[in-house]
Amino acid sequence: IKNSTNNFKILSTGRVQGPTLSFIVEREKEINTFIPTPFWNIKAQVIISKKKYELTYFKKKISSEYEASEIVNTCKGKNLKLREIKEQKRNISRPNPFNLSKLQSEAYRLFGFTPSRTLRIAESLYLSALISYPRTSSEKIPVSIDIRSIVKDLSNQPPYADLASKLLSKKELLPNNGSKDDPAHPAIHPTGTSPEKELRSDERKVYDLIVKNFLATISEDAAIKTYKAIFEYKSHIFYLTGREILNLGWIEFYKPYYKLDVQMLPSLEVGQEIPLHDIAYSESFTSPPPRYNPASLLKVMEKNELGTKATRAGIIDTLYKRGYIRNNRIEITPLASSVIKVLETYCPEILSPELTRQLEQKMNEIENGKNSQEKIIMETKNFLTAVLNKIKNEEFKRVKYEFPKITLALCGGSRDDEYFKRVSQFIKDNDLTNDVRLLGALSDMKSFYAVCDCLVFTSTFENFSRVILEALSSGLPVIATKYGGNIEQVADGENGYLIEPENDVQFADAMQVYLKNPELLKTHGAASRKI
Repeated sequence: IKNSTNNFKILSTGRVQGPTLSFIVEREKEINTFIPTPFWNIKAQVIISKKKYELTYFKKKISSEYEASEIVNTCKGKNLKLREIKEQKRNISRPNPFNLSKLQSEAYRLFGFTPSRTLRIAESLYLSALISYPRTSSEKIPVSIDIRSIVKDLSNQPPYADLASKLLSKKELLPNNGSKDDPAHPAIHPTGTSPEKELRSDERKVYDLIVKNFLATISEDAAIKTYKAIFEYKSHIFYLTGREILNLGWIEFYKPYYKLDVQMLPSLEVGQEIPLHDIAYSESFTSPPPRYNPASLLKVMEKNELGTKATRAGIIDTLYKRGYIRNNRIEITPLASSVIKVLETYCPEILSPELTRQLEQKMNEIENGKNSQEKIIMETKNFLTAVLNKIKNEEFKRVKYEFPKITLALCGGSRDDEYFKRVSQFIKDNDLTNDVRLLGALSDMKSFYAVCDCLVFTSTFENFSRVILEALSSGLPVIATKYGGNIEQVADGENGYLIEPENDVQFADAMQVYLKNPELLKTHGAASRKI
């Protein structure tokens, strides 16, 4: 990017960044290739006691306009008979205590705060001793925490005095603990300490959300009764639904963050006939899957065990900073498409959630004493070495595909060296025997340079290379690492190219430049002798 546009831009990927970006790109493909399918809805109304009520047709989607039209024509102006009224009582469970992911999700839903912003605010509240440690996966408040004492302290804060007093009258205060646990930290909860100074607007919102979640989880379940009046005309069925609250329970403590609509049914009797006031159909289309937002992407990362509670928000921020994604309803950029395409071609392993999942599990094994650090490091090193070797092989294959007559000659070292043996095995394993020649140590370098087109020097540990000087004096352009004395010997773009260390793609690109431009190869070779 720097060479072609004269602008510098950092690109990155990793075992968490890669799969996360891949999920977003896949969703973009699903959206772009989605073909909407038409369907039709039936909308109907009745008037009962001078009040209009919306009815729901028992088929939510009608597959053809002809069928929808037939339903409307058959039922228009007819009387609907009330067949039965179904009633059902049910409880709405109290919320679980917040872990970090749930807090971030709620703060985004209610306030539009990004996950990283919510984390920063929560850490500020923690440092002010107002809440417990926020970087936790736990949905449990253990019995070791004195909940009643915290509620007593909250009763001294005016916004929570009435709610806290109601809870203090209960014999027991037990949280509705969730299934997720974190041995290091409990679920997020207030400490009961009153703020010493006025909180910022965003701090006040997050603090209020945490306090009310805490009060709600130690209250009691809400109870509601639902009604479904079932009307019919011939084979056509319509529903009129209603709901009433029997016990507000925890909803009273979590206001205004949870709302429950109430709709009472009018007075009805089974067998009663009611004229259909209005009926019509409308056309709609199926929708593509929704775009991710920062909160929903966070949930996907958590579900796939990508990153940790402390790093997920930062990963999403990095994707924005790198220019891979944009907007709250996340869209990918052309840069993201290009990055994923390259990684799919040369290093698909880095896009696999399984790689990260396995590494996280192994690190947990180290933490829990079930595995040794040395063993896991060695296993990971061997795996990554294989991946990097594959990338190197793919880069040479890319050059070889376009220029089938090219041969790569490697010289130096002893045939007894362990490194020499490993390289030799790699050449055999990847079917490169006819393309790469291992020459070992050479005594007549002048004759060797005479049959070469250019020198590719990948070393990153020599301060001033005699090999580069020999190649330049023999009239060879040099592709070398941008390191140490190489910078003094190779004039980038004049007698060769300087490449960032271990950047195999750039090395392959530079080789292709010379192979495609024989005249440039000669020009740089002539400049080499002058240097």
